[in-house]
Amino acid sequence: MADITRGFLIEAQNISRGQLLNGTVSAGDPIGLDGTGWVRADADGVVSCLAFACQDGVSGDRISICEKGLYQTTTTLTAGGMVFLSATAGRLADATVGAIGTMTQVLGWVVGASPSGLISLSATIPHVEATFQTSLATIIIAAAGT
Repeated sequence: MADITRGFLIEAQNISRGQLLNGTVSAGDPIGLDGTGWVRADADGVVSCLAFACQDGVSGDRISICEKGLYQTTTTLTAGGMVFLSATAGRLADATVGAIGTMTQVLGWVVGASPSGLISLSATIPHVEATFQTSLATIIIAAAGT
């Protein structure tokens, strides 16, 4: 899994405005609400992606945000491939994070792969969060067939 190189929004849909709570964002960054304001979303935290920043901003700024858009990046991607919320706050990834305690959130798909990635983003794609845990003893018993 690799984070996708930052790019820029070519088109934005369902635009509104939001108050940034904490940190710096760049246009196209996935953002979500943490209960007090908009922050960068990430798969390791409790903030899932609800929108994308349409412009750069810093803490306290009111910026344009959107639910959907077209994103251009310099990362070479596979056409038709899915794009996910990264474990790095405010970033996109080309594969699921896959670690225990993280959430997998699909944020779009690659619609143009060459010469650089064109991604159709949507914060409204339904996603499922699931965690599975088992004990080492259970694994050993299952492997032994007893």
